[in-house]
Order: sequence, then structure tokens, then C-alpha cells
Amino acid sequence: MIYSEENFNEDLQFISSYVKMEKASLAKVKKFMKEILPPRKFEHLYNSWEGRYDKESKVGQFGSFFTNIEHKTQALFLRDWGLEIPNYEEYLRILESSPIA
Repeated sequence: MIYSEENFNEDLQFISSYVKMEKASLAKVKKFMKEILPPRKFEHLYNSWEGRYDKESKVGQFGSFFTNIEHKTQALFLRDWGLEIPNYEEYLRILESSPIA
């Protein structure tokens, strides 16, 4: 794979969004998650995030949080950050037809 300017820009976008999540207040993260997640998933994941948030330093552990959520949920974050996910719709169709795929 040839690393292009587009790849570079996507990487910067991901890193920037990642850092914003880590440094955002609990209230901002709560609002963001509420906008992109279904209600039941929101409650569970927000509680998980809150447990990774250090109230003293006001920084969260986004890497630990993000790597432990399912790919479909990771995609919700990425798409909201403006990052394209190649073949995402096809991936969802395959998952629905064969959950162990």
C-alpha cells in the first residue's frame, strides 16, 4: 500500500479526535455519546468511559475504552469524526447474515 496524503490526513483526523475525547469533560463526552449511540448501548458505554476517566487529572483513557468496544460501535465513532470506513455497509450485511463472520 502506498501511503498517500489522504491517508496522512485521515490519520491526523483520527489522532485529533482521539485526543479531544481523552481531554473532553465528562459532560461533553456524555453529550457526544448520546448523539451517536443507541440508548441501551449509550448507558453501558458511558459507564465504561466514566470508569476510565481520571477526575483529578481530567483525562480519560480513550485507547483502553476504544479497543474494547465492538467494531460496529467503533465505526459509529469513526464515522462521526468524518472518517470513511471502506465497505462498511457490506460488512454490516455479512455480520447480520452470519454473526460469527
